[in-house]
Amino acid sequence: QLRRPPGGIRLGLRLGHGRGRGRGRGRRLRLGPKLIYTTPTPLRQVSNPRFNNLQPEFLNRHTVALSKDVVAILDRTDSKTVRCFDVATGKALSTNVTHKTEIVQIALNQSDVPLSERRLALIDRNRDLYLTPVVPQPGIFRGVYKLQTQVDSMAWNDSSDMLAAIADGRMICWYYPNVVFVDRDLLPSTTIEKDGSEFGKVPQVSTFYGSRLTVRKADGALVTTSVSCYASMLYRYIGESRWEESVRLCRFVKDDKLWGCLAVMSIQNRKLETAEIALAALTEVDKLEFILHIKNIPSEEGRNAELALYRRCPDEAEAILLQARPPLTYRAIKMNIRLFRWGRALELAVKSRSHVDTVLGYRQKYLDQFGKKETDKRFLQYTESVEIDWEAIQAKKQQEKDDERARSGNLSSSGK
Repeated sequence: QLRRPPGGIRLGLRLGHGRGRGRGRGRRLRLGPKLIYTTPTPLRQVSNPRFNNLQPEFLNRHTVALSKDVVAILDRTDSKTVRCFDVATGKALSTNVTHKTEIVQIALNQSDVPLSERRLALIDRNRDLYLTPVVPQPGIFRGVYKLQTQVDSMAWNDSSDMLAAIADGRMICWYYPNVVFVDRDLLPSTTIEKDGSEFGKVPQVSTFYGSRLTVRKADGALVTTSVSCYASMLYRYIGESRWEESVRLCRFVKDDKLWGCLAVMSIQNRKLETAEIALAALTEVDKLEFILHIKNIPSEEGRNAELALYRRCPDEAEAILLQARPPLTYRAIKMNIRLFRWGRALELAVKSRSHVDTVLGYRQKYLDQFGKKETDKRFLQYTESVEIDWEAIQAKKQQEKDDERARSGNLSSSGK
């Protein structure tokens, strides 16, 4: 809604209010001499975000996005940069979101989540849809992830993290787009597609309230479509930490898309029991086996490190192990061996003055398996001075596991 009051341009963005909540409860931006975040009506100034060459007269609903804690503004002087500000203080966040191509539309998720889980969706000039964290966080994929191509329009749900888009004649809804930062292999298990021929050419997503999506056609007509209402129910249960009810809901609905969402949400929240049930329902045998492996690790730091490794963040996983008190050095060395990061494994062993023979032993096994000879000078140097005794190696491994169980107070668990 664009209207020109005296003294500036006011752009009313009613984000986050749904059916039956009243029309005065939305968040609003006033764009004029000052950029103001206000809620609820009547307007009151909360902060005054600003930067050089703001040019508020050129801002519109595609180039400015608002959530409860972040204001995102597309830089008009550099269309590849999105500047993000804290709503309460008006101060710029530590990092801006940058993209390799000019950006034409941005949107922030509207759910009640902390800043670490705030996500920015953007469409670039090539009509590709990307998703990125507003603030980079350790333990997740860092960068911009491409969700879809040939996108006409997109919108976040008003109360959850569901994201809908019209792309290539189809309506696509990602029930839990944060899956790309947890396990992108499960992305198809959390996405639905519907035929969008009824929307015509260049449709625009107008609203996405609850399970109902409103699309404006090129001639101005509004067309309504819907997604499963059970996804919103699942979000509500997860938000209230009602994991047992979430499992019962998925069993009642018998929808693989819902099971996929539950699997990713439970992994994100470190609810391994629920993740085990959901992955079993999806028959994801390899992922289920890894979750069972994590459950058997006695220490919390060890489990958190394996979950970070599950998210494809080996550096963060290693940091978790080394920052434990006392450091889980053997587990960090063995993790690097499993990832075939031989140089890093040897470096940790030499630095800690332990398990050098373990690294050399596994390295020799690896080379013998493929019929190769050692060529790395560092390994050749230590091979000459360190004796490989597998009985001693196994004894030290068992001692490390016993020590870890004793520290965690879980004598009945068996570490891996």
